[in-house]
Amino acid sequence: MADGQLKINETVDKIFHGVSLTDIPNLFQTPPTLKDMQDMHDVGHTFMIKPFKYDPSNPNREPEPIHGVGNYWDIWNDDHVRLPCSPCNVTPPPLLRIETNRSVTMSQRQAASLLACAFFCLFPRQFNGQTSQTYQSFNFIHLLQSGSPWKLEKLKCILHYFRRISEDMSKGVLTFRRFALPAVWKPNWIESHAPLCKIHLRKDTTIEDMYGLLQVDFANEFIGGGVMNEGIVQEEIRFTICTEMLISVLVCEVMLPNECIFLIGCEQYTTYSGYATTFKAKDNFFDKTPKDSWGRKLSHVVAMDAINYLNPLDQYTIECMSRELIKAYTCFRIPKSMEKSMFGIATGNWGCGAFNGDRQLKGMNY
Repeated sequence: MADGQLKINETVDKIFHGVSLTDIPNLFQTPPTLKDMQDMHDVGHTFMIKPFKYDPSNPNREPEPIHGVGNYWDIWNDDHVRLPCSPCNVTPPPLLRIETNRSVTMSQRQAASLLACAFFCLFPRQFNGQTSQTYQSFNFIHLLQSGSPWKLEKLKCILHYFRRISEDMSKGVLTFRRFALPAVWKPNWIESHAPLCKIHLRKDTTIEDMYGLLQVDFANEFIGGGVMNEGIVQEEIRFTICTEMLISVLVCEVMLPNECIFLIGCEQYTTYSGYATTFKAKDNFFDKTPKDSWGRKLSHVVAMDAINYLNPLDQYTIECMSRELIKAYTCFRIPKSMEKSMFGIATGNWGCGAFNGDRQLKGMNY
């Protein structure tokens, strides 16, 4: 499968600038070596499933909930999702709070349960003990209200997701990870001698079609942006066709300048055409991306929010350029655990649409 995906990329590699796409390190070529789940002792990583190891010879084996099937366990506090009282939700996911390095791993079935509750608007409002609201609403109430034609197109994608999992539940694993860059890790740009990376530049494909690369979500500081309402640009489209990404809206607090969020293993269920007001749901899509040893699809997406420049001239100040550099570094730095499985980045005109960013300046951030 990996070879097949790479060959697809080679065949579309016709009109481009820079190096060939085959010169960019690819996740399929060197997939990360993961510890077994039972050997993970990271207090910041919550597993909502029992230790699970994916066996390609038995792809229909499904992860089990950590507390077993039918055993309801709930907790209401400022560090966990406040669940509707339902035995379908076995374990409350942790909230990935501001300035924390935390992760949550769950099954696709558990994600489906949470999304079904959101569709019926069953979630109470998340509260973080502060007066300001730092979470988006996860309920579908605004999406289900009357509005623009593209809201209907988004609902077509989401309803298609529910039909797919009702007919054949996805049996994989998902991870949502929040990373906050410590101040002491911020690089000294003046003393850096790191060379510029290789660049492959093209305009005849989309970020989600760049298999085996770290794919960028042009995020709002509130992850998901306007996906639960009228929004329908890059982030909202990706969350609509890869519906499980919506779980990040539930668990993730607003991002700070030194933070990013990784979405690992989310499956694509629908194709689309158009962009913004021309967006249309199209066809059923069977995502054949290979899986890692935890059962997660080798689909790694990083949510990074750009500054919204009401005055475009502000972006040329040292303060703003430094902020965007730190955001990019936070998203793209390579942890020591993955140094042997480096892979390229699929991105585009980050923050250069409604946020008025300068494409050439943003390109230097990468």
